[in-house]
Amino acid sequence: LAEHSNMIYTHITVDIGAAEKYFKVIWNNPTKFEKVIIHLGDFHGMMHFFGNVGKYVSSSGFEDTVYQANICSEGAIKKVLSGKAYNSCWRIHEIYAEAAIKKNKDLEQEIKKNIDNQEESLKGKQFLQYYDLYSELKERALKGEFGLTPQFWMKYQEMIELIHQLHFAINLNDFDLRLSAWEQPIPLSFSMNKQNYARY
Repeated sequence: LAEHSNMIYTHITVDIGAAEKYFKVIWNNPTKFEKVIIHLGDFHGMMHFFGNVGKYVSSSGFEDTVYQANICSEGAIKKVLSGKAYNSCWRIHEIYAEAAIKKNKDLEQEIKKNIDNQEESLKGKQFLQYYDLYSELKERALKGEFGLTPQFWMKYQEMIELIHQLHFAINLNDFDLRLSAWEQPIPLSFSMNKQNYARY
């Protein structure tokens, strides 16, 4: 129970399957259940977002790369792409997202040109300079200035960052960050034919 504006609300956290049933009951009885708030579970949400990412990278060479790099078996890759193998999704996508930025030689070389001492980059102005430059080049890559391939993989990396944000928000119990991390990837659910997450 949560108290807000002198009213007591009942918060229920469920997965998408249960949410559909709960919402139908609430929508059919809006007065009776006006103080009931349904939350989609974050664990199932992250699995759903991993599934969106899996559809995004499907047939891009992602499957062959992780298999040949020996970080995922041929049988497990389908579960990773569907988002059902939660722990494997985290491990494989974190490795791949980090590698994806290094594939973009233009981005990497541009950063190296502008940072004198890589070892000192985490300290003070050097780190801020590095971060600002990275952010600027990231935006340029997302706009396609370095070509379609870097644009594709930068978008992929951005999706993984959003899942990280959601996980971070849960650990900090930061509702605003959690809301933002849910809102941003939801439109992708429409294009991935997963309208229920976008709807509810």
